[in-house]
Amino acid sequence: MRITQNFADRKYLKNSSRLLSGYTKSMLKIESQMDYFRASDNAINASKAMTVRKNLQDLSMYDSNLKLTKGLYEAAEQNLYTVANKVYIDVSTKLDQACNGTYDQTQLDIIAHELDQYADSAIKTLNSDYAERRLFGGTNNSSPAFGTLKEADGITDVLDPVTGHKIVTYNGIPVDDISADGTHYMNRISKDDYYAAVNAGDNDTVMRIACDQGYDKEITEAEYNDIVNGTGANAADPDAVRKESHDITKEVSADEYDPNDPAYSTKDGKFYKTETVTKYYEKGFRYYTKEAATEDDYNASKGDGTVIKDGNNYFKIYTGEVGGCKPIYVDIGLGIKYNDKGEVQEGTAIDVSMNGAKITGTGSTTVDSAVNSSYNKDDPFSKATYDMQFSNNFVQLIYDAADALRSGDVSRANATIDLLDRANTGVLTEITTLGSKYKSTEFYLDKDEEYKSSLLERQNDVEGCDVNEEITNMNAMQAAYNAMLQLSANVLPRSIFDFIS
Repeated sequence: MRITQNFADRKYLKNSSRLLSGYTKSMLKIESQMDYFRASDNAINASKAMTVRKNLQDLSMYDSNLKLTKGLYEAAEQNLYTVANKVYIDVSTKLDQACNGTYDQTQLDIIAHELDQYADSAIKTLNSDYAERRLFGGTNNSSPAFGTLKEADGITDVLDPVTGHKIVTYNGIPVDDISADGTHYMNRISKDDYYAAVNAGDNDTVMRIACDQGYDKEITEAEYNDIVNGTGANAADPDAVRKESHDITKEVSADEYDPNDPAYSTKDGKFYKTETVTKYYEKGFRYYTKEAATEDDYNASKGDGTVIKDGNNYFKIYTGEVGGCKPIYVDIGLGIKYNDKGEVQEGTAIDVSMNGAKITGTGSTTVDSAVNSSYNKDDPFSKATYDMQFSNNFVQLIYDAADALRSGDVSRANATIDLLDRANTGVLTEITTLGSKYKSTEFYLDKDEEYKSSLLERQNDVEGCDVNEEITNMNAMQAAYNAMLQLSANVLPRSIFDFIS
């Protein structure tokens, strides 16, 4: 069989291209340490590699979530530590000085101002951010979690009509009106709104709750009559007011003494007059909206305060959920599971939301028979003991103590010390919880690192090449290619003249 020159040329080019391609592929494998570059090169390993790469991608997301969570816990712990230690210690020291020292009112006012500053500082700390996230705002990330209730101008503080102190809010809701678990609140309204509804015959949508502060607010006789008779802005409401009368005996001059008037008397050469003095008081109430409820609603609430019984009627006094109190779950690779209500099951994901209201305290409590530091035995209207209502919130208690000092009520300020300690215990408990969560994230991060190492080994098994083997192959390809070049120099025509000959 005759072998033409064209055939030899084509054969040479084909083999040289094959050897050069093999050499280049081996060189690329060595450089990339990849065994193949297309799925068709190794379909079985390529399929396995896709699974491994998906696992690595998921692991990267879990790792990122854990690092964010770890940072959140660490930042939250540091900020709460500032509140529970520095602020608490400084406030306690100032209160001890005020309540156990012999300070005049000017000095008490100075301490009260310092307490206000500590409360402001605590609010600022509790409103800290991390990674563009409000640490203690829960799902609320659009505005500061804590603040004080403001008038429409956004500047002037609204003062509690009962206590006279600033009203600390969590996501815009007074902390004293939030339920113990920090999830529901009562919709507080003004006294005027309450009486407007009552005057309009709408008793079923509004309610009031007595806030026993010992001393009710003193009012004039005219104001008293307006409320009782309904001649003023308020409806006829004798239960909202009271009057108290006492006989007061005072010494008078001999010129004023009238022996014919039974109101006058004499003793030990001194002259006295006894007269009846009456004072008028408005009871301490807070006013709220309420919604109609059934007896079943009442029984279902299990006494948690979300539904109350008022006579033969049942009412909801909580009108919704506090903004930011729902959980925010983060997937860290534990396998998220849901219950039949579509809610994430605990333990299958991490909740990174932190309810600031629940941490610092909600609602209020009453201290029974507190000692009245301003008691005057010569004043029949003065009381030796009385009940006092306090907030359960850490920050609100500081404002309350400051207001007590400004009014000269050292006894009330002193009563806040134990309550402040209890509120601080709640903050310390959360610090401990955060510490445990922080350790858990570290544990999961370590486990992820171990899993990542195993995945990388698996990836190398299904995608990686044997570098030593490929070097041998590359050298063999190079040697064969060089040999072919030398052979071609003798076999193939080098010029047109060689071809013609």
